[in-house]
Amino acid sequence: MLPQVIVRSMSNSNSIKYHIHKHFQKLHKISHKIIRCRISVDIENKHHHKGKVFSISIDITIPGKELVTRKQNQNVYIAIRDGFYAIEKLLQKYGKRKSIVIGNDPIYPSPDNLNPFDSIATGG
Repeated sequence: MLPQVIVRSMSNSNSIKYHIHKHFQKLHKISHKIIRCRISVDIENKHHHKGKVFSISIDITIPGKELVTRKQNQNVYIAIRDGFYAIEKLLQKYGKRKSIVIGNDPIYPSPDNLNPFDSIATGG
């Protein structure tokens, strides 16, 4: 699967697309459940006193959830890196919330039942 990349308000650079695809490949290794990925790179016009501020928006769809992040920086490559780092953390956070299923009974992670086999080993 390839992400949909949209570059606005600036030249469509192959270098920018390369960095986006490189980060997406890493992200796809973490979660193979990504159904759709849309990445938008733009220049914010509201920051006249700061110079150019690049904005990256990453929208990922996985089964049952849509994850969105937006990051800004004066360096487009740092904005890309920070955006993918943020969406990676959201994917990890969402993955931890999912229940663990053993047989047909779901076991929800909590301090009491992180390892369902502890009670067998301790005789409890």
